[in-house]
Amino acid sequence: MLIVISAGMLILLSFIGHTANNAQSWFAIGPLHIQPSEIVKVTIVIYLASVFSNKQDSIANFKTAVAPPLIMIVFFFLLVAMEPDLGTAMIIAGVSGTIILCSGLQMRHLVSLLALSIVTVSAMFMFFLSKVQSARFVAAYHPFSVAQTTGHQLINSYIAIASGGLTGQRAWP
Repeated sequence: MLIVISAGMLILLSFIGHTANNAQSWFAIGPLHIQPSEIVKVTIVIYLASVFSNKQDSIANFKTAVAPPLIMIVFFFLLVAMEPDLGTAMIIAGVSGTIILCSGLQMRHLVSLLALSIVTVSAMFMFFLSKVQSARFVAAYHPFSVAQTTGHQLINSYIAIASGGLTGQRAWP
C-alpha cells in the first residue's frame, strides 16, 4: 500500500508539483511544502526489507527474488531523477544497493549488479546531467577552477578549516 501511495505521489508531482530551484519536487499546500521523495526513501527501505526477508529461501533465484524489487527500485529512481533530484535518486540507489548487498545474494549476482550499476551511473553522468548539475560536480571536485562562482563556498570552507583546524577558532578567550 505504501509503495502505491509513494508511486502515485511521485507521478502526481509532474502534474501539480511546486517548482523551486529548477526542480518540481514538492507539493505546496498553503505554507506547507511536502517532498514525496523523502517518503519514498523510507518506503524503499521498508519494501526491500520486507521482500528480502520473505524471499530468503529463494534468494539464489535471481528472476524471482531479486528482479522484481530491482524493477521497483529502477522505477522509483527514474521518477525521482526526472524531478530532477539527482541527490535523492542516488541516495535511493545507494541505500537499495546496500540492502541488496546485505540480503544474502550470490556473489556472481552481486558482481553483475555492481557492473551494471557502474555502467548505468557512468552513462547517466555523461549524457543526462544538466549544466547546473555538471557545474556542481566541477565545483565539488575542482573548486579552484570555478573560484569566482560555484566553487567560492567550498574554498572558504577550506580556508576556515586551515586557519582553525577541526575545532575552530574561538571568538572568546
